This record gives sequence, C-alpha cells and structure tokens, in this order.
Amino acid sequence: MENKECEEFPDIHRKIPSTATPDLRRQMEAENEAAGRVYRAVRYILIHDFEFRRGMPEKPEAFPGSELTDHEKAKFVSIYGLLRADNWNDPSLAKDAPTGDDFVIHDDHHRPLVVARKFADAVVGAVQEYTARANLFYKVFNFLKESGSPAPPPASSAAAR
Repeated sequence: MENKECEEFPDIHRKIPSTATPDLRRQMEAENEAAGRVYRAVRYILIHDFEFRRGMPEKPEAFPGSELTDHEKAKFVSIYGLLRADNWNDPSLAKDAPTGDDFVIHDDHHRPLVVARKFADAVVGAVQEYTARANLFYKVFNFLKESGSPAPPPASSAAAR
C-alpha cells in the first residue's frame, strides 16, 4: 500500500506547521529558501542540459506535482539527494556575480541566482552516478514510497556520506 506521506520531500521543502514558534518559523523559512535555491538550480540544469521533463514544478513547494512518473521522481530526488549528501548546498558557492563559466537563473520572484560552474559540474557527476545505478535508486525510491515513512529531515548541518 502506498504511503502518501512519502510524497512529501522535506529535503526539498518542509511544510511549516501553524503551531511553529516565530524562531522555528524563521529557521524553517531560511532552510526552505536555501533548499529552494538548490532545487531551482538542479531543475534548470536537468531540463536544459539533460532534457528532463518540463512538467516538473517550478516551485519546490509544489514538488512532485502531478505530471512526473515515479521514475522521474526517483531520478530527481536521487540526483538532488546525492548533491545534498555531498554538501552542495549553495549553487552560487557564495558568489554575488557570475565569473568565467558561471551562469544566472531567476527564481519565481525574479531574483537572480548565480549558478557556479563547479556546482553545475557536481550536478553532472550526480547524474552520472544516478545513471550508473538507476535501477537501484528506483527500487529504493519505490520501496520507501510503498512501505516506508519519511525520515526526519536532517539537522541544518549536513552529514558527510
């Protein structure tokens, strides 16, 4: 039986409970903002460089949406998860302006987001890692979707793989 809770992806966007204290709300909003930058950069690269499906939601809070297949969801969350596990938590690498081969995308508020070439290269590496083990990633995704429950979101500091 499918576990509907597994259609929530707290590493991409956490729902803020109405009972959250102001401090917790600010912390969760900041974490959602940071995760949203990673989501938007990964989404952009996958769509423009890897012909990933354009039906993927623009906003992280709308992920996975209704158009993606389970294979597409597994692919995205696997690639995104590989990046986050390797501490790729800022696509700009703290840059305010692009240099060299960096590029700029815009969020849904039309704010610019620098995507550093090193981050884009890390996405390529995550795509390669996913592709080499796509069947395994899909089986794990499907297992968790069918029988698992979502793991608690990681603490703000990322753990090394």
